[in-house]
Amino acid sequence: MPTPFNLPDIEISKGSQSDTQFSVLEAPFGDGYIARQGEGLNAKKTTWSVTWRGLPDAVASTLTDFFDARAGVEAFNWTPPGEATSRQWRVISYQRIPTGYLNKTVTATFEEMFDP
Repeated sequence: MPTPFNLPDIEISKGSQSDTQFSVLEAPFGDGYIARQGEGLNAKKTTWSVTWRGLPDAVASTLTDFFDARAGVEAFNWTPPGEATSRQWRVISYQRIPTGYLNKTVTATFEEMFDP
């Protein structure tokens, strides 16, 4: 598999947030006991809602062109805020919002990928 692309180095805005969900298998028993186990090797799934505010048109285009080129299929490297290590992500949706004369806000939803 080719090396994933790197997300353009543009600082995200405050207010970006993560959402973590766990995938759990449950086996209920007749006496009220339920056995639980994580589903698969990567039972913890994280998504990020990321925002860039006040971007010039050219910078907003750099981001959205990058997302379009990956088309939700190819992974890219990104290090979430407060973390030291980059992981693989894909963009599952994005919005480009005019916010002023020649300024844009770009929001995107990233989903962590676990491909080898």
